[in-house]
Amino acid sequence: MPTSDRPVTSHERASITSYIQKALKRIGADRASAPDPDRLQSLISQAVDLYRKQDDALRTASLMDASVSLGSLWGQVICDQMGWTWVAIVTDPLNLNYAVVSSNRSHIIYPLHFIKDLLADPAREQNSLALYMQVRTGALPPANDHEYSLLGSNVS
Repeated sequence: MPTSDRPVTSHERASITSYIQKALKRIGADRASAPDPDRLQSLISQAVDLYRKQDDALRTASLMDASVSLGSLWGQVICDQMGWTWVAIVTDPLNLNYAVVSSNRSHIIYPLHFIKDLLADPAREQNSLALYMQVRTGALPPANDHEYSLLGSNVS
């Protein structure tokens, strides 16, 4: 569990934005049409379902790009809708992970890892839409300020 975070840099933000654009193309959502957040999350969930049906070799070959792009969009919708923030979590000098956190840091989600775990393991429960709805409706487990209570997958 992290004890602190830092804001993403402008370079990191630009990278996240680039991956969001890739994800919008991947799921067939044109930014100009401005689909509502619930619709975006539904399209992400459908894309995860389709990806998980691919054979192992194809799934493995595109896992990182799919994880980062879909995870970036998934996390950005949480930020846009619930006022959460992208942060960089430094767990040790060699590891930097991106997460979205609630404003008081009570909860944390690692969207890139969460989506990667869903894509990599078709046997795992596909709960991307369920987690989004849990956050959207505020049905979160109790947590104190700066507790960083984990939702979704942990970093691996």
